[in-house]
Amino acid sequence: LSFESGFKLSRGPGLLNASAFYYDYEDFQAFVFTTASGVVRNVDSKVYGVDLEAGYQVTDALRLGATLAYTHASIDDFEISPGIFRTVRPPYSPREQASATANYKLPGAVWGGRLSFNALVSYAGKTYHNIRNFEAQEFDARTLVNLSATWTSEQNGLYVTLFGKNIFDERYGQIGFDNTVIFGAQNV
Repeated sequence: LSFESGFKLSRGPGLLNASAFYYDYEDFQAFVFTTASGVVRNVDSKVYGVDLEAGYQVTDALRLGATLAYTHASIDDFEISPGIFRTVRPPYSPREQASATANYKLPGAVWGGRLSFNALVSYAGKTYHNIRNFEAQEFDARTLVNLSATWTSEQNGLYVTLFGKNIFDERYGQIGFDNTVIFGAQNV
């Protein structure tokens, strides 16, 4: 079952979008590592949250934007090991996420085209790489910064972009495997 409600509001230079949602899954497929492989268990799961987006055209050249999301995903009474049950979060599901962006277009032509710049800061809260949600399987929250510059030809629409992703070299876990039964460690 899926329920969602929200609104989109655009007035002059600003916009505001918001939505709230609730998902009730029956037979959600939850993957659990066991020894060198894993099994899929079909369990019930509930997810609810809110998404917010705001934008504002400050000047003809500058546009600012921001997003904010809160998601509560849980599986109640999940058997994390034989006879041990607890409420867990599905893997890779941060509770909080946010971003802020700024776009700036230089006034006037540059080399026969338009030059624009973009900065994006994004945040994601902590997650687990395993459904058991053990502390050793937790990825810390992360904040990433991306920058770009784009030149667009005024004659034919050709464009060239120079970009830097994760410019502060934030180190964070992307995927993990529970190999404690095999060799007593987590692979991240």
